[in-house]
Amino acid sequence: IMALAVVAMTIGRMTDEISWCRLKRISDHSGSKAVVEEFTRLYENHGTDQYFLFSYMVTLYKAGRCEEAIGIYEKLKEYCWSYQMELIAGDACKQVQRYDEALEHYETAGNMCPVRFAPLSGMLDTYIADRRYDEADSVAGIILGKRIKVKSHKVFKVKDKAREWMTERSNGLLSVAEEYPYASH
Repeated sequence: IMALAVVAMTIGRMTDEISWCRLKRISDHSGSKAVVEEFTRLYENHGTDQYFLFSYMVTLYKAGRCEEAIGIYEKLKEYCWSYQMELIAGDACKQVQRYDEALEHYETAGNMCPVRFAPLSGMLDTYIADRRYDEADSVAGIILGKRIKVKSHKVFKVKDKAREWMTERSNGLLSVAEEYPYASH
């Protein structure tokens, strides 16, 4: 009877893992309600698996459930810490207007990978959204002065965004964050 119970538990766990792997592939492209509900169901059995938690956090963020994504981030950081999870946590905090927390996440990500532009881009957007224009100007200046080590479309977009911000600010074209396209929450 004991062996039968172990086999049943193992089969249940394997079924959950197969479901999670299927969800992982779907969640890479969707934050749909059905995917979120399935992740929520699997959370009880996989709530200590760092890869599951990361996928769940991303899915919640993509679904616009940023407060829940931040909650999963808090659980996830008990098991690991990564550049990507800091960026996503920063983006989630920015979306719910927790600007100081967002900036902390971007700063942490920047410290983890100082050559990357994404944390600076997140900081620029956050300062603009929070109407902290002097800090936004400072970050834009850092972005524009930063040497490009690996040319990519994303890096050029970040540089263009900073250049656009500085140009419009110096021309007096911007007076409120809503006028700047990257300031959306």
